[in-house]
Amino acid sequence: MPLIQSFKENIFSLPSHNKSEIRLMKGVLKLKKFISIFSIFLFLSFSITTATVADINQLRTFKEGFYNIRDLGLMENVSYSVQNLSEYRGFMVVFDSEQKIQQAISLDPRSQKFPLKPIRNSDRIVILGQGALTFS
Repeated sequence: MPLIQSFKENIFSLPSHNKSEIRLMKGVLKLKKFISIFSIFLFLSFSITTATVADINQLRTFKEGFYNIRDLGLMENVSYSVQNLSEYRGFMVVFDSEQKIQQAISLDPRSQKFPLKPIRNSDRIVILGQGALTFS
């Protein structure tokens, strides 16, 4: 019994708070919760944006071979440019689904960017020579 009585005395001897102080404490707790959630959201949004920008800015080079637009990471019906970044000559040919040449470009070493016609999913791209081509 003495233990229960001392517990009751301790509870009732705690300082009492008036209603305005309690409302203020609840408001502070809500503000802390909001700031925590907002900080997490902000951190995640910066992380995702940074990763996306890094992926976009990374140039992928392609050497001699047969490709489709998925291999090159290109989207259908979008106008791209091609450039040879190597010290060697390169040649690129775009074939349609009926194996007709749609576009052919000879690229000098360290060439400027050349515009391409929009490429379809059914098209095939052939890169010849020792050049290293990038698409942008």
